[in-house]
Amino acid sequence: MITQIGCFGSFALVKKVYEFNDVASDNKFAKTLLFYVLNIVPVYGIAGFLDLIIFNLLEFWTGSNPIVMNEGEFEEQLMTFKGETYKLTATKNQMKFQKLTPAGLEDLGNMLFSEEKSSWSFAK
Repeated sequence: MITQIGCFGSFALVKKVYEFNDVASDNKFAKTLLFYVLNIVPVYGIAGFLDLIIFNLLEFWTGSNPIVMNEGEFEEQLMTFKGETYKLTATKNQMKFQKLTPAGLEDLGNMLFSEEKSSWSFAK
């Protein structure tokens, strides 16, 4: 089904992993070894999966990707799932999830990207 909706995106997270791999060393043997390690661990696989399932889909529907946003830019979207309304706010290297309730917005958590570690984490 994913391949049928035409949401081919920029694969920004995979590109960030590649850039990390590229600047890690000037030695071509070290770069190749790191490339193999990042595939075995599977950093490239996880980055590709996250790009495919989350970020490229967001880019397709909203026109922007939180990984390639500049400082100060943001994108907000409302979505309904199983009768509940959620607000997603994307900023550079962060995706904030909130649930709309009669009392207001309830924070559900944030996905945060660490450029130093080239990894995503979820924080409540």
